[in-house]
Amino acid sequence: MSLAIQSTAYASTDDESPACKDAIDNSHLLNAHELWQGAGECGKANDQYHVTLLLLLGQIRAMTDMGMLKPASDEEEIKIGELYGVLYYQAGGSGYDEIYRDTKTSEKLFSELQNWKPKLKDNYDPGWKYKPNINTKKYNQMIDCQRAIRIDKLNWYSGLVRNDEYYAASKELDELRKKNPGAIKSGSELDKQMSLIRSRMNKATGNASPPTTQPKECEFAQKYEPDPDADFTQLYVGANGPNKSKASAFVSKAEVMNSWIAHSLPSKKLKSVLNQVNFENQILVSLSFGKRQNATGTIHISNVKYNSVLESLSISGLIGVNEKECKEPYADSYPFALAVAPRPVKVPKYPSMSLQNFPDGCKPAMTGSSVTDK
Repeated sequence: MSLAIQSTAYASTDDESPACKDAIDNSHLLNAHELWQGAGECGKANDQYHVTLLLLLGQIRAMTDMGMLKPASDEEEIKIGELYGVLYYQAGGSGYDEIYRDTKTSEKLFSELQNWKPKLKDNYDPGWKYKPNINTKKYNQMIDCQRAIRIDKLNWYSGLVRNDEYYAASKELDELRKKNPGAIKSGSELDKQMSLIRSRMNKATGNASPPTTQPKECEFAQKYEPDPDADFTQLYVGANGPNKSKASAFVSKAEVMNSWIAHSLPSKKLKSVLNQVNFENQILVSLSFGKRQNATGTIHISNVKYNSVLESLSISGLIGVNEKECKEPYADSYPFALAVAPRPVKVPKYPSMSLQNFPDGCKPAMTGSSVTDK
C-alpha cells in the first residue's frame, strides 16, 4: 500500500464518510488527484475496499491523461511531471492485500474497475491546461488499455497474496521496512535478512512472473501514426550506429562531420542529410538503440521536445521487432535514426531519451556493424 492512507478495518464501516461517498459516486468525473483525495477520505472512514478502488481508478485516469492530454505550454508540461511523481512515489500501489486475499471481494473490485466509464467533459481539468484537439475515441481506448494492464497485473498479484507462505513473508518484510526506513546498506545484516525473506517469497510462488505481454486492448497504441503538427522531420534510418543507446543533438555541420554519423552514412546520404538542415535555425538529432538482434528495420523518431522552462531536450523513438512466434534468425544490428528539428535558444549537451519496442510482424532482421561513438 503506497498511498499514505491509514486504515485499521477491512470492510466499510457503518459511519460512512460523505466525502468518501461523494468521490465514489462522482468517480467518472474526477481527475487522478481528486480520486486519490477521495481515497484518503475513505481511509479516514476505515473503508479499505473503496480506498483500493479509488486508488486504482486514479492510476488509470492518471496514465491516460498523461498520455493523451498534451500540455498547452512548456509550463503546463511541468505539471504532468508533478503528477507522475505523485503516481510513482505515493499512489502507485495495489491497495490493501486483504482485498485480494478474498476471492469474492477481489472479483467485485475487478468488476467495478471494468465497468467504470470516466467522462471527458469540455471543462475537464487533469491538473494542467491541454491542447483542445483531443481524439475522444483514442482517449477512451487508452482508458480501456490502462484498465486491462492494471487488472492483468492485479490478477497475478492476487495469486501471490492468496499463498499463505508468501503473504506471511510479505508482511514480515513490510514490518522490517517500517522499523528501518531509509536506504539499506548493501551487505548489512538487515540487507541479508531481507534477502532471505524475499527468497522465501519467491520459493512460495515458484518465482511467478508478472504479465509481460500487452493486453489486446492496447493494440491500437502499437501502430505508430506521425503527428501531423510535428515540427521535426525524420531524415534517415540506419543499422550501423553506436553500440549503446544514446540521444544526441548536433548544432553544426562540423560537429556532425566529427561524429560517428560521418562514418555510418554513405557519403551521398550524408551530404543529402546535411543539405536538409539549416543549422542557423535547426539542429540534427540522433537516436541510437544500441545492439539489437531482432530489429525489423522499422524505426520512428516519435517526438523531439524542447522545454524552454527546464531548458531540456527529450527525444523519443520506436523500433519494430519480430514477434515471438517469428522463426527468422537473429542478426546483429545497431539501429539509429536521424531527424531535423527547430534549434532551441540553448541546446542541451545531454538530451534525454525514451526508447520503446513494438511488434512488427515477422521480417528478416536488419544487419549492421557498430561504429565508434565519438
